[in-house]
Amino acid sequence: MQFLHAVPRIEIVFTILTSRLGFESDESEIAGTKVPDDATQSKKRESEARRLDEFAAAMATLNKRGIKSASAFVLVGKTLPLHDRFLVIDDVVWFLGNSLNALGERASLILQVPDSEPIVERLRRMEEAAPTFEDYAKRRRKTSSGRAKVD
Repeated sequence: MQFLHAVPRIEIVFTILTSRLGFESDESEIAGTKVPDDATQSKKRESEARRLDEFAAAMATLNKRGIKSASAFVLVGKTLPLHDRFLVIDDVVWFLGNSLNALGERASLILQVPDSEPIVERLRRMEEAAPTFEDYAKRRRKTSSGRAKVD
């Protein structure tokens, strides 16, 4: 999210397509702790809630900056249709070997994809099938409180 703040023009349209894995708890956060299952589940829910809150706050910050055209969608389901990282600028696709937060820390490449059109089309279909971040977060919070079940 911090890279979006580096863009000086507020009229640019941003679409973020991420997956549920970015919000689910990282097993390493609770690995090695000898706690009962209920406590483990509670820690997972707290971790997920924190990540949802942080992402929501980052989206709100963009809005406060005047970037009104930023939207986020979350890929859900047991098997996710996307693993790789892409940056699409004016229908030109760039493949990122690392996540953006690892740039400069590990050797990696950013490559322009020669034929972007099929990838852009596939990403658009994924976006159409994905819930908005707001809807996803609302359903996950309900799930955490035990009132509903979501993918």
